[in-house]
Amino acid sequence: MIDKLAKLLATEDIIVEHRNAITASFDTKNRILTLPMWKDTSHTLETLLVGHEVGHALYTPDSGWSQMANQKKMICNVVEDARIERKMKIKYPGLRRDFYEGYKELFDKDFFKIKDKKIETMNFLDRLNLHFKIGAFQSIPFEEDEKCFVDDVENAKTWNEIIDITNRIFNFLKKKEDDLDSPPEYIRGDKSKDSDGEGQEDSDGEGQEDSDGEGQEDSDGEGQEDSDGEDEFSCNTQTAMNDNIAEKLIDDKSKPFVYVNIEDVEYKDKTLSYTTILQMFRDEKNKSINCGNIGSREDLISKIAKQNKVSWNKFLNVNSKVVSYLVKEFEMKKAADHYIRQREAKTGVINCNKLHAYTIIDDIFKKTVILPESKNHGLVLFVDFSGSMSENMHGTIEQLLCLTLFCRRINIPHRVYAFTDQKFSEEYIRKPSYISNRVGDIIVRDEDKLLELFTEKMRNNQFSEMGEWLLNFAEGLDRYRTRNYIKHDADKWYSSCIRLNSTPLNSSLIYARKLITDFKKQTNAQIVNCVVLTDGDSNANSYVSELGPVGFGYSIRSKLIARDIQTKQEIVIKKSTHDTAYGQRNTDIFVEFLRNRCDINVICYRIENSYSRIRKTIHGAYDLEIAEINCKKMRKQKYFQMKDFMKFDDYFLIHGGENINTEDSLLGDEIHETKNTLMKAFMKANVRRGVSRVLLSKFIEKIAA
Repeated sequence: MIDKLAKLLATEDIIVEHRNAITASFDTKNRILTLPMWKDTSHTLETLLVGHEVGHALYTPDSGWSQMANQKKMICNVVEDARIERKMKIKYPGLRRDFYEGYKELFDKDFFKIKDKKIETMNFLDRLNLHFKIGAFQSIPFEEDEKCFVDDVENAKTWNEIIDITNRIFNFLKKKEDDLDSPPEYIRGDKSKDSDGEGQEDSDGEGQEDSDGEGQEDSDGEGQEDSDGEDEFSCNTQTAMNDNIAEKLIDDKSKPFVYVNIEDVEYKDKTLSYTTILQMFRDEKNKSINCGNIGSREDLISKIAKQNKVSWNKFLNVNSKVVSYLVKEFEMKKAADHYIRQREAKTGVINCNKLHAYTIIDDIFKKTVILPESKNHGLVLFVDFSGSMSENMHGTIEQLLCLTLFCRRINIPHRVYAFTDQKFSEEYIRKPSYISNRVGDIIVRDEDKLLELFTEKMRNNQFSEMGEWLLNFAEGLDRYRTRNYIKHDADKWYSSCIRLNSTPLNSSLIYARKLITDFKKQTNAQIVNCVVLTDGDSNANSYVSELGPVGFGYSIRSKLIARDIQTKQEIVIKKSTHDTAYGQRNTDIFVEFLRNRCDINVICYRIENSYSRIRKTIHGAYDLEIAEINCKKMRKQKYFQMKDFMKFDDYFLIHGGENINTEDSLLGDEIHETKNTLMKAFMKANVRRGVSRVLLSKFIEKIAA
């Protein structure tokens, strides 16, 4: 609550940090408000302290304060505090009561250490400080030659006026000091006094000045002050207030706050473009041909081309008609949705055909049909190229191809990326230009990369070639995984330039921040759906600490806060309620930051081959009774949809294996003797078609609404 108050008072989205600091402070350069870990502090006092520091944020220039001479900083601090607090009370009249009651609370608790002292005997800076802090309820006396400075401080409006008043007060005190052989306490702060107010003179019994005019007394009565490190004139009341706040209001036993910064990072130098990937496939093929291990060069070229073409044509024969049918279905759904949302309105122009009936009807005006404005959709999809996806990779590739065929048919801008941590030759990808090493930044590993598989920019021949190579890649994985050399002819050639490694999902979501921002600008897409297709949990991430890399996750020793640098959103990392690695690796943090940063829908398709893991996920999200009902639904329809799970807008659990392979027949080969059996078979075939192409069918539902 206090963070929001600080941002509202500052009229800007400043950064608010809670740290084990002695006092509140504001970094006017980096716009960071640091608040201590307070304890037993009233809301009024918190508002006072925050309002004071926000006043510095609004009105105190950083360059001016840093250039102020050390000897004048205490004077400047007192008069500047008075100016910014007055301006805050003028800007926000509601703060007047909080300032009054806050300083009254500090006064009643003797935070200024003046309970047993006579105010009139205190030095001028102390009295000036007290006048502007507790003067509303406590009378503070001044001498005649001091009142002009009080009036000047009360009327000061600009920083330049504060500098002028600071210089004049400094000269005034310096002159008084020079006029007296032994300056009394009310002119100069007595630094020889201990905590009970009694001081001790130095060895020769005199408060003697050296040749430069600086005192020789230190805190214990002996020694000499440094000319450049100490304030020339002290303000004991301000020092006492700061010390008491640090001693009595700061909770030094609380868990330290640790802030982890997540921001947009450059993705282009971590991405292999589709042209580079096609070239990589071609280069691998040429190297194999030049080896000449399998027949002559000409025969091998012809064999590979024919092999890829056969697989591609088979896929098109199976799926083209279905995709065309889904395109038609999409157009009908979109037209129906427009019809439902359209409305009639009067134009204000008289309908001459109804004019004769004006005595019996009121509606004689022409009407017009108002249609809702259509919005441009876009799709950005990230697919997991990890080792555990090998069993489902063939079906996944077919799902992606169906989706991209559909997008190309209806001209939806789309980008499809694979995320991997495979190491590639510098021939294909350049060395990253930026790796963050700032304390607090999240670490994105150098090997975490994106492979651009499909885009609306591809020509038809490039799209077909990429489809052929990806099917070749998927068939090679099937051959290697099943060791089925009979089904897959042993003399066939399969690409291996792309390998399946681990799952840098979190890194891909960080890359997606700037990637999707650029995508929306380039395509003018108004509604963008970001789809993640994975079967496992993300790799763990780390962040930069003062001691080196530290794991990004819940800790019992500190309170970890993830902070989005662009949106200023903050999320406290809590102990996961999900008994899975997926919850422990905080992917939900990156998902929520991505959605709010880019204003998009984020959808996850989780492919699982094990029903036990599916049951565990469902039971982790629902109560026992509801979870059992949902598990039955999952078994029946082979997928299950959850809302807002792990911060995704939609979260689909899909039973993998053959369920995600696109089917080559709608009705099968069985004979249907009656119309009823034929109708039931057709309906079941439609359901199977939707299940086998769940990625495409759910995407159509999303964009048709």
